[in-house]
Amino acid sequence: MWSNLIKRVLNIGKAKANDALDQIEDPVQMIKLATVELEGAIAQATKALAVAMANHKKLERDHEQFRLESLGWYQKAAAAMQNGNEALAQKALTQKALADKKEVEYKLLAENAARAVGQLGEQLDDYKLKLQEVKTKQSIYIAKA
Repeated sequence: MWSNLIKRVLNIGKAKANDALDQIEDPVQMIKLATVELEGAIAQATKALAVAMANHKKLERDHEQFRLESLGWYQKAAAAMQNGNEALAQKALTQKALADKKEVEYKLLAENAARAVGQLGEQLDDYKLKLQEVKTKQSIYIAKA
């Protein structure tokens, strides 16, 4: 019985506190605050997107570098075999295998970076859309006020 009474009193207190907050809140100021927060989120997302794009480009360049290195080692191995130098050809093929492994690693890293760039781009677009919606609501509330 006492616990029910205490719960009811607490609920009444919460209701009165929420009612007081509702009266204090100004919709126009709340929309302005949301606008500022969204603009900050857009700035952060833009920076993150720029960093991700730079990282992606670097990984693509590294992938291409290892692909070309692998091709170079293959050509050196072929030239060594034509000259009859099997030991040198074996060393070149070993280096080619290492370059091939690095090429595959960097290809996967570049693909993951491309996905991250896409996700960040979508997130940035979502923020911009939300900002546009908030600005529209802001103009409506300002017109009502």
